Amino acid sequence: MRFPHCIIYVITYYHKKLDLVKAGMAVIVLGSLVLGVVVPSARATDAPLGSAIIRLPAFSRSSGSGTQLYQKGLMQFKEGHHDQAAQLWRVLAEDGNPDAQFALGELYASGDVQAGIDQNLAKAAKWYRRAAQQGHVKAQYNLGVFYASGAGVPYDLREAARWWRMAALQGHIQAQFNLGLLYAQGTGVASNPAEAVRWWGMAAEHGYAPAQFNLGLMYIMGEGVKESRTQAVHLWQLSARQGFGEAIQALKVLKPRP
Repeated sequence: MRFPHCIIYVITYYHKKLDLVKAGMAVIVLGSLVLGVVVPSARATDAPLGSAIIRLPAFSRSSGSGTQLYQKGLMQFKEGHHDQAAQLWRVLAEDGNPDAQFALGELYASGDVQAGIDQNLAKAAKWYRRAAQQGHVKAQYNLGVFYASGAGVPYDLREAARWWRMAALQGHIQAQFNLGLLYAQGTGVASNPAEAVRWWGMAAEHGYAPAQFNLGLMYIMGEGVKESRTQAVHLWQLSARQGFGEAIQALKVLKPRP
């Protein structure tokens, strides 16, 4: 039994070339937005894509058993009864259950032949929005992805930033990283290096290698934070230990002080 695959939409790159002469480097690229859509998991503790997901309790306005019914649908899905799961989730979603709304959004985002659901990104966005408005962190992140890639909704980085901020405040690592990129580039939000440092710092604390690398870059440049070569090297070492290529290369070309 498998769940819908993670969907990766067209990646929008935001490059920023930096001349780090005093560091002995040439050009570094900050990277790109993380536009992978998270998928529903079989257990509340699963964290797809290495993100720090805070699962919110499901509920039903008309019944106190919304959580149990949602879990029943999840079990049906795992057992291969996608059509039964989809029917149950639809009832719960219409009744206001955010987990069911998110699950239904995922089915529409990828399409599911067994469930009798064709891919429909506009409907996926509709259900993501309903769940996101109730504080569902994965739905907030995914809705931001949709706005950042123009999937099912008009392309709008301001809206992407708004939904990613909500998810980031709940601890979603990719949302924190993406917000940092937006603030570093001034796309969708006003350029603010200090805010970029703030959000990358949150993601870096959770061990997210790209954020550790970018935060180190800000320390090297003294952008949004007091310049510190020592702190930059430390962050790059943390990133490099996870196999992050840019950090490994940065450490190789960083000329030691005389």
